[in-house]
Amino acid sequence: MNFPTLFEFAVEAVAEGFNRGTISIPFCLDSRPSDAIYKELLRLNSEDIKILKNFKNILNITKIEIDCLETYDVLNLSSFSLKSLTLKNIAKLYLKLPDRTHEGAISVDQFLKKIAGLFPSLQSIDISETTFCQDFQFSVFCMAFPNIRVLNISNTNITSLLGIQNLQNLESLKMCNVYIACIDCYKELSELKKLTYLDISKTEISNHRYDPFYKIIKNLLDSEVRMDQLRCIDCSCTVVTRYELVTFSQRHPNLETVVALENMNETTVIPNVNLLNFCETGDILKSLHYSISNRKHNFISTCLQELKSILRFNFNDMSRSELADSMKVMLCIMETHYVDSWTRYDAVGVLSLMFQTGNLGKWSFLEIEIVLRRLFKQVNAMKRTMHMDIIQNLFGIVESIMNAVTARQQIPDALLSVIFLNITKAFTITPDMCLFYLPVLTKLQTEIMNWEQQCMSDDVKYVIAVFEMVDNVFAKREYRHYGGCLKILQFILERSEKSRKYLIEKGLHLKLIEHYNVFEGIRSPLRLEVLKILTFDLLISFS
Repeated sequence: MNFPTLFEFAVEAVAEGFNRGTISIPFCLDSRPSDAIYKELLRLNSEDIKILKNFKNILNITKIEIDCLETYDVLNLSSFSLKSLTLKNIAKLYLKLPDRTHEGAISVDQFLKKIAGLFPSLQSIDISETTFCQDFQFSVFCMAFPNIRVLNISNTNITSLLGIQNLQNLESLKMCNVYIACIDCYKELSELKKLTYLDISKTEISNHRYDPFYKIIKNLLDSEVRMDQLRCIDCSCTVVTRYELVTFSQRHPNLETVVALENMNETTVIPNVNLLNFCETGDILKSLHYSISNRKHNFISTCLQELKSILRFNFNDMSRSELADSMKVMLCIMETHYVDSWTRYDAVGVLSLMFQTGNLGKWSFLEIEIVLRRLFKQVNAMKRTMHMDIIQNLFGIVESIMNAVTARQQIPDALLSVIFLNITKAFTITPDMCLFYLPVLTKLQTEIMNWEQQCMSDDVKYVIAVFEMVDNVFAKREYRHYGGCLKILQFILERSEKSRKYLIEKGLHLKLIEHYNVFEGIRSPLRLEVLKILTFDLLISFS
């Protein structure tokens, strides 16, 4: 397993400090940490583009993804030396740049020219998911950005590649779900002497003979396109034969990888070419890596379902390296900002299968501890509406560890401590999730005597965590869970004199008195539970 680097920890800490307003830096960072901090800010707060202007003297950002809901967001970033720009929702620009010639479409020529003028060092541009007006000229666009190396025009209504020969530095072209009306329009691809990656895939398979994507590889062959430096082509979800792929590879001697996900139902071998599909078990992880790096959302989901099936029925057939790689990829999915909540749910589902009680022997306890820390952190950072299903899978992992405890397996104190503290913190954030939290906390307090005596009695961090949980449940009036939380607090106080003394010294017992007064006012039986702690554990012992 690859553990987070010090750089990654530092980026995470600085981004959180920026997000909370607790960190200020008196100098400008280099582009590498700046881009990493921006990416982390995007994960923490999807609207961070609005606050980037506050960091123009601190961050030297070169890669930005923004929503074009307002031109202000884009046109006021000239202080950054951008090299990569993704323009999401560019179709919404009609609000600012109306085009009356075609209802629902936009004219973005002037806007893109402004972008070209503002960012002369731009090397990558993404204008996918856009409906251009009828008079939009792709050739004019290419002339405006002659130096770009990466271009994404996927899911647009561009129907001609005429003019693309002007992009002599182009190395990567993504044109997923783009229908080129004339076969001859492909010919200019032969003029791109530096092109190494081409994506001509679809997002859904279709065998209909009138589907314009039906013979896309054949169209490239018929137009006699030869891309001398091409190393990878993605033709997923298009209909293609083995003969066509072999012929295509023969015309492109530098071709190393063909991605053909969900369009070949038989094992196919292409000489000297790495073929990614789902016909072989070993290809799933490779396909998953590719899908994540290229943001193939549909294929990520498909790969995860395939991986789940393997883990359910053939877990013992997976090598240690494959398991470690799977775990690393699942954590990457959880920490990738553009991944939706359903995909994260599937990723945690994969982890829950990997860490079932019978499989724990395959892992070191340090690996399990790190996985739980990172998962809890991600869940706690999510919005309440997003993480209900994810928590269910996360607690599947926790339950497996608890089952191991019940079976008297030796579980390190550090791991149990991580579980206890993270669950109390999660409970503090969302007390309405007690259905998952309380049973685990109760099992920890009743079945792990050795851990209780060595840890809880010596470290006040446990009583601090539990008291915050109790107080938050009270503040949010989740009274149906208050009694269960209070029992855990009482459990700790009965066994730790240090914890009782801490509550008195910090005046936390006064908050318990407030709780008692409220319950007394509404004649709630919970007042008696609070009174037990106040009179026995605290007042008698330390009055």
